[in-house]
Amino acid sequence: MILRDAGQLAEILCIEETRVVARDNTVSYNRLSLQLPQSPVRAHFVKAKVKVRKYPGGSLAVFHGPRLLARYNVEGQPIDRSSLRAAAWPASTRWPSVLWIGGSRSSAPDHQAQADN
Repeated sequence: MILRDAGQLAEILCIEETRVVARDNTVSYNRLSLQLPQSPVRAHFVKAKVKVRKYPGGSLAVFHGPRLLARYNVEGQPIDRSSLRAAAWPASTRWPSVLWIGGSRSSAPDHQAQADN
């Protein structure tokens, strides 16, 4: 198996754990309280099951299904979207350039194919 970039290796090596969002829209992970940001998709994620991924180096990401909700540094502070370099994160965790909602997955635009070109 040949990895196309270091991001793929980070995805393979990450630790993923399931958590339930608390009533204050936070997720607890290793004594950290990760505040979820506002979302255009849902008013809140209270009681939703989410996945917390810890990447090599200690950074964190929170997912609801395949959707990336937020990223955090080692101290649990949110990482500002505008300060991220796309190459520093695995392709599956990059912020989408277009938010796709609804329809079937097969009708979703193929943004990854466009990004690879």
